[in-house]
Amino acid sequence: KKKGLPARLPHQSLYEYAAVISSRVPRAGKPVEQLTRAASSAAYDPGPFPTETIGAAREWLRQLRRGLG
Repeated sequence: KKKGLPARLPHQSLYEYAAVISSRVPRAGKPVEQLTRAASSAAYDPGPFPTETIGAAREWLRQLRRGLG
């Protein structure tokens, strides 16, 4: 919201909301896509969450912050 982006609506899936963000801030598209995939996996994959994804997610967040300027 601080960057002028809309809040996720209750009916929006992670992927639908990611598409909204990516369309409004194209330079943030790749990290948004990667973070969305990781969040979906964490929420819905019954297997253990890969520890390497945690480190990668930190980098994706840094990229997203830079993309949102």
